Amino acid sequence: MATTTSLNPASRPSIASVLPPLFLGTATFNTQHVKDPLQMPYRQIVSRALELGVNGFDTSPYYGPSEVLLGDALAAHTAATNIPRESYVLVTKAGRIAGNEFDYSPAYVRYSVLRSLSRLNTTYLDLVYMHDVEFVSPAEVLAAVQTLRQLRDEGKIRYVGISGFPVHVLCSLAEMILAETGEALDAILSYGHFTIQNPTLGLAEVVAGPDHTDEQSPLRRFRNAGVQVVLNASMLGMGLLTSTGVPARTETAEGKAGVIASWHPAPDDLRSACQKLSAIASDAGERLETVALHWSMEEYARVGAAAGLGVQLPGQSGDVRVGGSVMGVTSTAELEQTVESWKLVLQGLAAGSEASARYEKLKALVEQKMWPALGVWKGYSWASPDEGFQNERSADKFGLIPEEDELMTNFMTRISSNFCQVAAQPALGTLRGILPADFGGLGNHKAMSPGPQPDHIFASLLPSSLRIAAVNNRSNTAVSRDTSRKMAEVFGLAASVFATIQIADRVVSICKHYIETVRDAPSDLRTILVECSSVGAVLHNVEFLLKFEEPDSALRKALDGDAGPVGECHVAIEQLEKLIASDQNQAQGPPDSKRRKVQVTLRNLAWPLKETKAKKLLQDVARCKNTISLALTATSSHDIKFIREETSRIQQALTENQRNEVYKWLRHTDPSSIHHRACANHEPGTCEWMSRTPEWAQFSQGDVRCLWVHGIPGAGKTILASQVAKKIENKCRWSTLSGSGSIGIHYYCYFGHNQDEAVPFLQWVLERMCREVDQVPDHLWKMFKDGRDPSLSDLLTALEAASRYFSSVHITIDAIDESSPREELLKVLRDLATDFRFSNIRLLVTSREYLDIEKVMEEVSTEISMKNGYLDADIRLYTESRLTTTDKLKDWAEDVRHEALEALCAGAKGM
Repeated sequence: MATTTSLNPASRPSIASVLPPLFLGTATFNTQHVKDPLQMPYRQIVSRALELGVNGFDTSPYYGPSEVLLGDALAAHTAATNIPRESYVLVTKAGRIAGNEFDYSPAYVRYSVLRSLSRLNTTYLDLVYMHDVEFVSPAEVLAAVQTLRQLRDEGKIRYVGISGFPVHVLCSLAEMILAETGEALDAILSYGHFTIQNPTLGLAEVVAGPDHTDEQSPLRRFRNAGVQVVLNASMLGMGLLTSTGVPARTETAEGKAGVIASWHPAPDDLRSACQKLSAIASDAGERLETVALHWSMEEYARVGAAAGLGVQLPGQSGDVRVGGSVMGVTSTAELEQTVESWKLVLQGLAAGSEASARYEKLKALVEQKMWPALGVWKGYSWASPDEGFQNERSADKFGLIPEEDELMTNFMTRISSNFCQVAAQPALGTLRGILPADFGGLGNHKAMSPGPQPDHIFASLLPSSLRIAAVNNRSNTAVSRDTSRKMAEVFGLAASVFATIQIADRVVSICKHYIETVRDAPSDLRTILVECSSVGAVLHNVEFLLKFEEPDSALRKALDGDAGPVGECHVAIEQLEKLIASDQNQAQGPPDSKRRKVQVTLRNLAWPLKETKAKKLLQDVARCKNTISLALTATSSHDIKFIREETSRIQQALTENQRNEVYKWLRHTDPSSIHHRACANHEPGTCEWMSRTPEWAQFSQGDVRCLWVHGIPGAGKTILASQVAKKIENKCRWSTLSGSGSIGIHYYCYFGHNQDEAVPFLQWVLERMCREVDQVPDHLWKMFKDGRDPSLSDLLTALEAASRYFSSVHITIDAIDESSPREELLKVLRDLATDFRFSNIRLLVTSREYLDIEKVMEEVSTEISMKNGYLDADIRLYTESRLTTTDKLKDWAEDVRHEALEALCAGAKGM
């Protein structure tokens, strides 16, 4: 549709009136689908799509050269036809870098959007999704969405959404974002979940119609979460539902099918099942692609609109909506075939038409023959992420600007040599006058490596306005002179940033030296290493982004000055360097000292005398880093003022007494006495069996979010819980840095409390977490100031915020059966074990075997029964100890004690 372009968030039209009903998806402009994307007719595909009325384009930086190819094709078409930018819709994504590499940090998201603007030759993007959200934590998604909204408020993008594969994850995140921010997502992109093989996205609507009663259906949940539009992509299951299909991994295949087979996540049995559908379609005189596309587009056009999540149909009077779809093609023939199917879809929406009758035949073919043939594979979704996934980008690299890989550079060079090298020459001087001298182009990523770039690469990155100017041999030197004058005024802050980066690098180097050469080096040195590496990464982004800021910009005002966060960070890191560097020079020997290991002692380092000061300086560095990171995501004076006020008020202005008042307010029930008593009653050598179970191995590795230990009264659950809690708490070491450590917390329910333990439990956990980092989340501070009793919802929101201080939170809660009543506590535990907001929390729960507890815990946990062979050994060990140490028993004859031991062990029955 794209007939109006308002970048003012307050006056934006509904996204349903902006997005077209059919998008051209360009994931196929990628080496995952064809060996050489430049050999496919990508320009012809884009031009032909616009000619056929398909004016929406979906892409992503993750799709290899897709953005660059699409930008080039649109520039070529614009140069030839002079179509206005507002006549088409551009949608891209951010956050996914490679197959197993993600960066949702505010700095990287901002960088990614700016790079997409450059690659696509546009001054704004119509919609940006966070890409494949299931691979990162909900907290990261929330922060990234807020960054996109700030970019929206700046006029760089118009609408904000998320994309991903597991539908339930998309639903939960949409609900969470609405609850946390009070603002719903504009759009969702679901892929691979409304196909003839897997119609999960709208199955309830397909089977029972729009008036179904399933409130947990995905489309119903999206609508209730305030989402305006849900688009359906990958209607062919990323190649599964084609005549050639996706060969099994054991087969050798050439061409496009072979390329897809190498990476497709579908198991071989699913691939085989889908290949059988091609024969069914052929027997009916159809091609599988035609059936799959037509069914998916027409069914979703109906159910998406009925669910209130469709887009407005252009050229119709009134609010006529259809469910929107995204198609992927690799040739103009495939494009024309898909568009023809779409025309039939629109015709078929009118009951009684010839197209409608044809569709009913296709629908019957799908439901009566194909679905039975799929069997168990109908509705199957592969795991995403798969088991064992780990983000290959470590936390200390978040926000770093990557260098362009050789493949991308080669694509850009080949594109520019084909089209831009000659046409854009008159505009190169203008561009170089506008950009900083060391700017290598956002599309080239090498902003950290100053130096001129080849003209052909420069040309490939020209904004569309400059490309058109180049074709028409125009230039604008006045803009160049004005911008060059402004660029001369930026060196003060830039020099401070550069100096701080240099000091941080030196501190990192010193820490590495100590860790490598000092036996049993203080663990705090590792903390300093991680934190200074992290702040260095943030400052590298500041250094890069300052190149695009005006001298009087809000960002500069927020960061500049001796009392600003950069200046304070410089002072803190400089003091850290002085603190730890005093002995390093002594440790550095002449070159020939490499023949022997450098000897540095803890006595020379004198760390115990420096530890307290180092931790205080680390807190200062972390505070400054957080302030800088927040400033990177805000550019208006209002936002900067808010950041300064909030950060100062919460992290600086709160005195120790004020924080202690919050902690005292939280402490309703202190379970420490129960814990100490249980530890005192522990018999050495018992309770070790837990660590030998496979369930514990899964739990300790983070594969299981909740472990439930159940048994009869007297089985020793509380003693076991105390020892497990000690083991966890000894393993968890918190370094006082946000997101770089773990914490272990224990809580004991007790019938003598005679209370519903839900609120006291959450308050105790919050108090422990806040004390550990000596910080109070904003939401918790506001609750305290309100002076009212907190609700469960309030406490859970505060817990989510506090959990972001840690990489993982391990909670042991004993005897939940002794909560009176316990319904609310069970609901809390279910939320903690399943809600994506708490994905970094791990629970170990103990209780008696009651039906209401069993009903909840069986659904959300992995269980371990106290009735097992391991426990028998503990009972024997405990009984034997008592017989040999109790005054009245130890003098018994040995044979009598042995007889008593056997009788007691046999009659214990797990107690």
